[in-house]
Amino acid sequence: AVEIVGSSLRVLDSGDFNYEANTSVDVTVRADDGSFVTDATVTINIDDVNEAPVFADFAFGVMEDAANGTVLLTFVATDPEGATLSYGYEDATSPDTDLDLNDICFISGNTLVVTDSSDLDYESIAGPFDFTFFATDGINQTVATATMTILDANEYAPVFLPQNGAVAENSPAGTAIGTLVATDQDGDTISFSILTNVDLDGDGIEAFRIENDALMVNDEAISIMKQAP
Repeated sequence: AVEIVGSSLRVLDSGDFNYEANTSVDVTVRADDGSFVTDATVTINIDDVNEAPVFADFAFGVMEDAANGTVLLTFVATDPEGATLSYGYEDATSPDTDLDLNDICFISGNTLVVTDSSDLDYESIAGPFDFTFFATDGINQTVATATMTILDANEYAPVFLPQNGAVAENSPAGTAIGTLVATDQDGDTISFSILTNVDLDGDGIEAFRIENDALMVNDEAISIMKQAP
C-alpha cells in the first residue's frame, strides 16, 4: 500500500485505499540509527472522494409493434458512494442510420419507455443499433453503449395464392389433388388444415386429408373442385 522514500511515506498502490471499505489503515514504521530501532504505528486516514458511477455496456430488444408505455429496460448502474443516479442520452442516434431514440422512447427515472414504435420495422432493418447513455450522480458521469435489436412481431396473416384442382371419381385414397400454396409476409412457416371436410358417400370416412402442403383423397370421391377463397 505504501513505501518510504527517504523520510517520506508515499502511496505505492492506490487500490488499497478505498474509503467505502475502510476509512483508515494502520501502518507500522521503523526508525533505525544503525544501533537501535524504534517501531511506531502510523494511522492513515482515508478521505472520501466522489467516484464515478459504474455503468456497463448492455443490450436489449424491442418488439416492432411495442405498445406505447411499454418499458423496454431498466437501467442498472451503481454508485460507490450510494448516491441516487439519473440517466440520459449521450447520443440518441445510431451511427450510419437515421434512427433516433427520441422518436421512439423516453427516459423515465431509471427506465426506458416506448412512446411511438412506428419507426420500428423488423422487415426493413432489424439492427443491431448502438446508442450511448450516461449515468450521473450529479458530479461525475459514466457513459455506456447500449445495443438495440428490433424483434419480429407476427403482423400478417397468410395469403392463399389462386389455385384449383380436380380429381376423378372413385379415385383411391392417397391420390394427390393438388398442392396448397400460401405466402406469409413475416416469413413464418405455414401449415395447412381442413376446417370443413365432407363425406360424399356417407360411409363415415371424410373425403379429404392434407399431408404437409398436399391435398389428398382420403376416401373415394365422386368429383371435387377446390378453389382458394
